Amino acid sequence: MILAVVIFGMGFSGYLTSSVLMSNSCPLTGGCTLVLGYPSCMYGFIMYTVLLILMLLISFGTITFAVGRKGVLFVAVVGMLFSGSLLVQEYVNRSPLTICAAGFSMFLIIFLLSQLLWREV
Repeated sequence: MILAVVIFGMGFSGYLTSSVLMSNSCPLTGGCTLVLGYPSCMYGFIMYTVLLILMLLISFGTITFAVGRKGVLFVAVVGMLFSGSLLVQEYVNRSPLTICAAGFSMFLIIFLLSQLLWREV
């Protein structure tokens, strides 16, 4: 379940990132926020990629479950803080909340699923 959300997040943020970089405009309403000169969706794509790598490392036994779980939780929290802060900016600027709300929701789902499904034994 977590992997499905991660892959969906990678697809969503990857599509947004490639659209912004190629056409210099956001494909969805609300515009894309720039962070340090780069579209915020690019940072989301990087975080989802890190989550995918962590999950693969756990699956192949390269890292222990405990270390991988902590890594997934850390990235999910960073993603929630990042997209949540942008969500607040969008709300203050009275912009539509579509993009950052979706990113926040996906990181929240990953965090909750990892807490519910990955109980330490």
